[in-house]
Amino acid sequence: MQFTVNVQDLLDGLNTVTRALEARPAKQILEGVLIEAEGDGVNLTCSDGSLTIETNIPADIREEGRAVLPGKLFTELARKLPGGEVTIKVGDNHAASIRCMSSKSNLAGMNPVEYPEMAGVEQGVTVKIPQKELREMISRVVFAIATDESRQILTGCLLEVTASEARMVALDGFRLAIQKVFQPFELPAGTETLKAVIPGRVLNELSKILAEEDEFCTLLIDKTRMQASFGNTRLSTVLLAGEYIDYRKILPL
Repeated sequence: MQFTVNVQDLLDGLNTVTRALEARPAKQILEGVLIEAEGDGVNLTCSDGSLTIETNIPADIREEGRAVLPGKLFTELARKLPGGEVTIKVGDNHAASIRCMSSKSNLAGMNPVEYPEMAGVEQGVTVKIPQKELREMISRVVFAIATDESRQILTGCLLEVTASEARMVALDGFRLAIQKVFQPFELPAGTETLKAVIPGRVLNELSKILAEEDEFCTLLIDKTRMQASFGNTRLSTVLLAGEYIDYRKILPL
């Protein structure tokens, strides 16, 4: 595999996807960033097994292929590159040669065959919210999401969508936060309200990579997973299972 990419594009992509990495992953391969060079771009993917973030950056592909490089180490190396264009070549031994102007580095990689296939959302309900509004909604409720794992359902945020509004609800037993956005939504026939409980960590990371613009973020939600797509980036996560507390008994709205 060999490709040339703009250093800033590479760094922006790595900063986005490495938000999905955990300090102590269940598998060593999940410490890495999966790099897939194909067509006219490079796809970067990081995952902790339940949260996956991937993004695509433009690149000049000399030789298509796949590789896995240590996510945090690769990102630190990219930060120190002088700028301009960087050429990355990965050989059969999975080691990467990274050249940028007078800088040359080598980085040991891992076998991409061992990188697990991440489940996506193929069918579900589609909800479109402008990135700017979704980011604001998240910022106004995350403070009330519980951090105590003893009531796991409260470590998430309830998303409720009807034909005329979407609302996010968070409560930790002491605080209750509700944020609404009013716009028309298309729900499947016979469905009055769509409900999903999104993990708090996922919302925190999503809010950091959403743009301050009116372009839509498309949420695709099924019974167990949610996928958020915006720009060249896609985030997918496992939803929390179980019924969220009936907050209307606390604060009727």
